[in-house]
Amino acid sequence: MQPIHRYGLALSLTVIGVLGAVFLYNALWDPLWYFAGNQFRPVNYTFDERLSKTNQFLRHPDSYDCFIFGSSRTTLLNPQQIKGYRCFNFAFSSGRIEEIVAYARYVKKWNPNPKLIIVGVDLYNLAKWEDALSIPAFVQRMEKPPSALRSYLSWGAVALSRQLQRGQSPLPRYYDGQFICRVEDGLPPYQPALDRPSDRLKLPLGGHNLHHYAALAEIFPHSQRLGYIPPESTRHVAFWLEHYRLETIINLYQQVKTHFTRFYDFALPSQITANPAYTYDGSHYDLSVTQRIAHRLSGHVDEFGLEVTHDSTANWVTHYQSAINR
Repeated sequence: MQPIHRYGLALSLTVIGVLGAVFLYNALWDPLWYFAGNQFRPVNYTFDERLSKTNQFLRHPDSYDCFIFGSSRTTLLNPQQIKGYRCFNFAFSSGRIEEIVAYARYVKKWNPNPKLIIVGVDLYNLAKWEDALSIPAFVQRMEKPPSALRSYLSWGAVALSRQLQRGQSPLPRYYDGQFICRVEDGLPPYQPALDRPSDRLKLPLGGHNLHHYAALAEIFPHSQRLGYIPPESTRHVAFWLEHYRLETIINLYQQVKTHFTRFYDFALPSQITANPAYTYDGSHYDLSVTQRIAHRLSGHVDEFGLEVTHDSTANWVTHYQSAINR
């Protein structure tokens, strides 16, 4: 063999070896959830939920009969606690209703007739936004995401794997070995007195997004649809009422709930939402709270939350006024 040929062969084998090592390293840490997640410990970070959850869903797309959509508040709802169904939690951080509808259409391509749809309805999704949406191109085109080979033969994926290896979570939440979202242990306690209103409360409320909830219902017309308002601290509810009239908020929720079979309000001030021990920021609640939400959504009786499926605006407003003055 000529020296130049030996050099070319050695170079090729070196490149193949390096690429193989890069892929194996990323596949074992699996930061984008193409396989079974982190193989070293039951901790998976929220690097890109819009991609990662799609990868997990597409591993067994027809094995679910229930889907959960919403924002980061809804990611903490344990799908295994919705009794009688095999649920997949497709909620993701900062989920806008337009993005949720896009993902619902995407899910329908692979799983057209789920029995149950659960949607977390956030107040900010009733406001008018100017910011751009975050809908991946593969969702818009109704295609599968980039392959694991393509994604994991990159230094960007190596950086994510290294971050996972070092225990550097991008958020105070993580997913365990079963991809159940959990709040990190040891977080500083929530201090309502130091909390400040979100910039989202500067957005104008109105009927701008109501048609998206109608579209969501049209995607799954034969499914039972449960809507719920995720819990917010009493401090956050006070912020709401500094910026908007209570009647305005309830009137909008009234229009949203017409697209659901049943509708629940867990933001109504209560002993749970008044207790800072259950939340690290007044907005994301731990699994002891979301377990009670799942229990209620499964049809069981619980003092936490309020079913408002058949409530009038006046009754709903009265519930808030009574809870606030309690």
